[in-house]
Amino acid sequence: MYEDEAEEESEMRDKKKLGLQAELKEIVKMMEDEDGKFWSEKMQRMFELEREIQELEAY
Repeated sequence: MYEDEAEEESEMRDKKKLGLQAELKEIVKMMEDEDGKFWSEKMQRMFELEREIQELEAY
């Protein structure tokens, strides 16, 4: 039973990681397309996403 729960948690982390990576790619793409008006907000979110991805990869 514990192994099933651990596997489910691992799958959930993998799905979340993929979602975060996709969002990160979109933010980077938007930053390249715009004139930098919201650049600082996007950079902050990008760092948050990278940190979350690293935490998920640490498992």
